[in-house]
Amino acid sequence: MKVVMTFAKKKKSSVSLM
Repeated sequence: MKVVMTFAKKKKSSVSLM
């Protein structure tokens, strides 16, 4: 589940950056 959390966080960061 750690990977999922990291992926979600990364995705959110990407959206914020965009």
